[in-house]
Amino acid sequence: MTPETIQKHLLQQPFQPFRVCLSDGSAYEVRQPEMVLVMQREVIIALPKPNEQFPRHTVYCDLLHITRIEPINGREKPRPKTRR
Repeated sequence: MTPETIQKHLLQQPFQPFRVCLSDGSAYEVRQPEMVLVMQREVIIALPKPNEQFPRHTVYCDLLHITRIEPINGREKPRPKTRR
């Protein structure tokens, strides 16, 4: 993914929270655009705990390993589909 693509999502008005999905299966939620720093080769995401204002740690995501960005739409994580 390109840094311009990430930046486009961060600058969208009004801001729409999204999830950054990585090739190893991990995912990180971005609920506030100021918690993300986009660089040429990586994205740094600050992660606050629920109901906390300030983040406790950060994750560094290589742009080559970001597979997709998906909207959160008010849900924490998508539920796996089950067969009936």
